Amino acid sequence: MNADLEPSREGLVTPRRTEPVETGELRGNVLDLLQLSGMSISSVGPVFSIAAAVGPMIAVGLYGAPIGMWLAFLPFLVSAVTFRHLNRHLPNAGASYGWTFKALGPAFALVQAWMVILAYFFSLMAIIIPAGTYTLSLLAPAEVSNNVLVSLVGSGWAIFAAIPLIWGIVPTARFTAVFLATELVIICLFFALGFFHLAIHGAVVAPSLGWFVPTSSLRFGSLITVAVVGFTIVDGWELDSHAAEEAKHRRTNPGTGGLIGLLAVTAVYVIAFFLFFTLSPIKGLVTHQTDVLAYFSAIVAPAWATKVMLIGILASTASGLWLTHFILNRSLFAMARDQVIPRSLGRVHRRFRTPWLLVLLVTVAEVLVTTVLTNVPNVSAFFSIMLQTAGLFLSIVFVFSNLSALIYFRHVARQSLHHFLLLGVLPVTAVVGMLVLIGGYLVQQTGTTLLTLVILFALTAPFVLQVYLRKVDVLKATRELADDYAHPEDEEAHVGRAGQFQAGGVSGQ
Repeated sequence: MNADLEPSREGLVTPRRTEPVETGELRGNVLDLLQLSGMSISSVGPVFSIAAAVGPMIAVGLYGAPIGMWLAFLPFLVSAVTFRHLNRHLPNAGASYGWTFKALGPAFALVQAWMVILAYFFSLMAIIIPAGTYTLSLLAPAEVSNNVLVSLVGSGWAIFAAIPLIWGIVPTARFTAVFLATELVIICLFFALGFFHLAIHGAVVAPSLGWFVPTSSLRFGSLITVAVVGFTIVDGWELDSHAAEEAKHRRTNPGTGGLIGLLAVTAVYVIAFFLFFTLSPIKGLVTHQTDVLAYFSAIVAPAWATKVMLIGILASTASGLWLTHFILNRSLFAMARDQVIPRSLGRVHRRFRTPWLLVLLVTVAEVLVTTVLTNVPNVSAFFSIMLQTAGLFLSIVFVFSNLSALIYFRHVARQSLHHFLLLGVLPVTAVVGMLVLIGGYLVQQTGTTLLTLVILFALTAPFVLQVYLRKVDVLKATRELADDYAHPEDEEAHVGRAGQFQAGGVSGQ
């Protein structure tokens, strides 16, 4: 065995440390497949995302909204398969960022790092503001339009979400299990009431196969917008990839948990669309696009039961908040370890083994941005922009991830038809599909949304520049491309190296 490599607990081969690692190590070998799957489902926050985004999707796509959801789901499904194989070979807390560095090199990794930060930070913003609104709807309905209170309560949720993240990966998983059970019990109860109402009173609108399968002409432009919003509501299943360094059997469980999570939450969305469309005329759904789940609850249950649904929404919102934050702080931890951002920011708590400083910094940034966004005119317009912006950058992140798989497994894809389809055709399909959606979305944008996107894309330059100003010579960092494919039965596989970027050179060289 190479003298520079040493076996880990699970038989993986990790680079032997040639110098102290300033950031420290995360707690490994903790999360099992059930916990990873539960965290992936909770990260999506199915009840919250139905409440926050399905209404706007219906308002844009009408009965074509589920087709727009499929346009987001199918590239994600392909990506989930790709992620599973990447996790087998490259378990890395940075997931898509780490894979991009390995396969495409440091220049692309820096761009991907900025896309990751934008995607998940805006996803956080799209959760925090509704968290404040739904809490006030439950406890003080008369104050829902009070933007100051919305920002204060939403900020309170952001601070609360930091507690399990700093406390440790085990408390995070336990908190998640409790909140996930709460939201699933409540949404299943209301779905059962919906089917009971349908059986007793019949459908307001007759069910149609065309809701879920394209059987007639559709407005492609509106479906593109629905799909981009769909990226935001379906996203989060990939959390298990970011937990790979903390997982048990990290060459098989990460990726599998995400695939289970994606399929589970998509089933929830299909049921929701079916019940919404059959129990209400489309005009009612569009009118109630901002409170579509409460509107559905009022149809199938007594008025007081709406409070129960709000509890489910808040449980979903809370777990989705800290788990989206989890994805972001683990990505930032990997970036700090590689010195894309200052390494000192990624320091790990000695007892809890969590990147506590990054959790605190992201929480402070959340609170500041929430305070600004909720105290400007037309908050709902900004929320819509955040949803779409997060979806756009998430899709770019997944384009880079699938491109990384194509490059990383390029030799293996030629070895058999099975590998060609799995590691060649599927990633290409995901890349092409997402690029079509990205291009179709961008050409439709004008005004504030377009200006926001231009500014955020332009900020890529100073983000890359800060690396060079800190004299971190990323261009000399070596690429570690795989010429062979690590199957589960293999004895060895390479994992991410801590400290790849070094001032004036590359660590370990």
